[in-house]
Amino acid sequence: MEIRSPGQSFQSMLIRSLWYVANGAHVAIAIEPVDLLLVAFRPGVEPLVFRDAGLLDLADVIPGFTLDIGALFAPLSPDWDPGQPWPLEG
Repeated sequence: MEIRSPGQSFQSMLIRSLWYVANGAHVAIAIEPVDLLLVAFRPGVEPLVFRDAGLLDLADVIPGFTLDIGALFAPLSPDWDPGQPWPLEG
């Protein structure tokens, strides 16, 4: 999983993610937090692109695990209340 840092290009992360999958990774995930964008790469299939919301099934890598994209990005929303539990809890 790659999360873009200030000064890092999203394009370089996408290229690195493609390299991971080409070299044996079952999944590579690139996240652009400013645009609330997540791209998931898997061998032999088109990338999955999520913007703001969606559900990424990762059960083939981590049994029973799905990633709620909306919950992942919720703390980045100006409407998120830091006094509330983080959306991925419970």
